Amino acid sequence: MYKRFVTISCFLLCSCVLSSAEAPAFFANNFLNQSLVTISSGKEHKRCQAVRITPKWYLTAAHCVSPLCDKGCEISVDLLQGKLAASAVVHHKSDRSGRRVFVHPDYRADKTDNIRQDLALIRFTPSAQDYYFADFAAAERLDYKTFIARLQKPAYSEQLLQWQALTQGKTPLCTISTLTNRHIRQPLAVPLLQPDGIFFHQSQTDDFYYFADLRMYVGTNFGVKPGMSGSGVVLPGGDVIGVVSASLEGVTELEAYNEQGQVVGRVPYWLDKFYFTPFTGKNVRFIQSVLNSFHDQERADFKRISSDQAALTEQTAAGDPLSSQAFTSL
Repeated sequence: MYKRFVTISCFLLCSCVLSSAEAPAFFANNFLNQSLVTISSGKEHKRCQAVRITPKWYLTAAHCVSPLCDKGCEISVDLLQGKLAASAVVHHKSDRSGRRVFVHPDYRADKTDNIRQDLALIRFTPSAQDYYFADFAAAERLDYKTFIARLQKPAYSEQLLQWQALTQGKTPLCTISTLTNRHIRQPLAVPLLQPDGIFFHQSQTDDFYYFADLRMYVGTNFGVKPGMSGSGVVLPGGDVIGVVSASLEGVTELEAYNEQGQVVGRVPYWLDKFYFTPFTGKNVRFIQSVLNSFHDQERADFKRISSDQAALTEQTAAGDPLSSQAFTSL
């Protein structure tokens, strides 16, 4: 079951606040800050989603771009869908000057079942000729000036708001300490981008557990499917807490790790579970270090979760992280 996104509101908070007393909003413009992406290399293609965290950067799942982009790829980014449409192509090359895709260093591309640290950044700096604008209702390709002029018309007011939110590229992001937040006790939502609008899947449960040896939060799946990987996971207040890591096609098991990063076992991969990679301190440092390396003063805005501990999260007994041994008990 998915719901259509029909209400737009903006949240600007100094911290990510969740309260079980508040009705889930989910309707922040963070749904609008997300795009469909098609990754192509030769005859291979993959469809995912990505969240725009600054005007020049998208964040997605590493398994969406690796190993497909290891030797170069093209990434088509759908900026606006509907009667008026806009897209752009990012050209990634493996050499330093042409590099546009940056995969988390702890993600191993040769292991399709390794989705820990499942994060990658896409540098969004297409040239003018890499943009495409069209009016599908009139079956007409447009130049940028004409495209913007038509967006101003009352008939396209909803699309104009989507375009403004996406091009601003400032998404409130939440960093979370998995040492103290083992159990998220709030519903979550994931956007579903379709040609006829923006929809979202909302969880029917509010129980998501952090598994230290998987480096992910896991809970009951609520309709998230292949093709939605890389999408932002949205909290009730509208802030993004991580990116979707699953479902993964063709995967039957996941590797489990100890704190030193060594493989200690394998656990079944269940399609009825929902997996996402949170913005832990280590993942935030990866994101910021890549952005800082370009010296263009773009920086992702991360806020720390602030909440009533009893309402938002709880620790496991003795404060220990859950291990994969408890995986099937969810």
